[in-house]
Amino acid sequence: MTDSRPIRKSVEVPLSPDEAFTLFTEKMDTWWPLADKGVSVSRGLPPSKRLRVEPREGGQVVEELANGEDAPWGTILTWEPGRRFRMTWQPGKAADMPTEVEVTFAVAGNGCRVDLTHGGFDAYAGVAEVKAMYSDGWEVLVGTLFARAALDLLVG
Repeated sequence: MTDSRPIRKSVEVPLSPDEAFTLFTEKMDTWWPLADKGVSVSRGLPPSKRLRVEPREGGQVVEELANGEDAPWGTILTWEPGRRFRMTWQPGKAADMPTEVEVTFAVAGNGCRVDLTHGGFDAYAGVAEVKAMYSDGWEVLVGTLFARAALDLLVG
């Protein structure tokens, strides 16, 4: 039987929910490692220099590839600044089999708790391997790189 539970990652950062939301979404290209985890690199091109987030429901998250092309990562389904961000997720893949990423932001301690949920893998062959890859990736992205960027904003 396939494990249909979503991937869950959480981190607390020393920012307000509004600041954490903006960093996670509109400033994603300041902490996302496009040199390692981008569509451009996966296609054998030089790393992209920019991610563009269209800040609204129905907007796109787009990687601007090194060759000038746009590679959509997904469509924004929920845009609630300071509270919740949800999008389809298919960077570099066909749009007919997206997974879904949801990120929530809530006051916690002296900052904000950021909870990421990534689900919808059931249609994929090799779901266990795909989930393991994404689980490891989100741990680094949210638990290390996003958290470090939040600290940099605080001291910056």
